[in-house]
Amino acid sequence: MTVRLKPHVSTAVTDNGMALLEETTGRFFELNATGATVLTALLEGTPPHELARRLSEGTDSGVERVSADIAAFIKGLTEQGLAEAGTETAHEESTDGPAHHPAARTLPGAAA
Repeated sequence: MTVRLKPHVSTAVTDNGMALLEETTGRFFELNATGATVLTALLEGTPPHELARRLSEGTDSGVERVSADIAAFIKGLTEQGLAEAGTETAHEESTDGPAHHPAARTLPGAAA
């Protein structure tokens, strides 16, 4: 599964995680540090099952629980109109994070 931000979504890294701006409505969304980590990894092409495995290592949370949380996170992003999720394989990898992802723009005045 691949996740891409919609073209009208801008991102900014914050002290507490990440902010997303849905430019057509002007709505802001805040992600905590974990949400920012998950979104960054997904935008860089990490498959959700691999991300769940990595995040569950060394914790009491099982892979199944973390996978369910990631699926709910992706569903929330898509239902809010912030992202699209597909089953195609990511062909391009970004190592610069979501603020430099081709489908995201940095908010004016924000550090990228």
